[in-house]
Amino acid sequence: DLHSNGWLKKSCLIPRAQFGQDISQAMEHLNILLKEKKICYLNNPVFKWMLTNVEASIGKKEDISPVKLGNNRAHKIDGPVAAINALISYVKNPENYLISDE
Repeated sequence: DLHSNGWLKKSCLIPRAQFGQDISQAMEHLNILLKEKKICYLNNPVFKWMLTNVEASIGKKEDISPVKLGNNRAHKIDGPVAAINALISYVKNPENYLISDE
């Protein structure tokens, strides 16, 4: 079932919690991709600054989630959190994001 723009409806919005195993795995995945220089953010100074504001909060079940460093409201983390959410969607449905010449 496709939207008028060609995207699969099931891939456009994937509901998920703001905590738990999905976000934990995506945070670890993003960390690895950044260290291996496999994420291109064009050295954007705002995104880079936001990355320095992210701290991992460890939950009761040993899951991790992103929080603002020092719980400081001035520390923005929207960019990295958006990247983490995108990774969750990609990891769960990679076939929806692969480009084909067919």
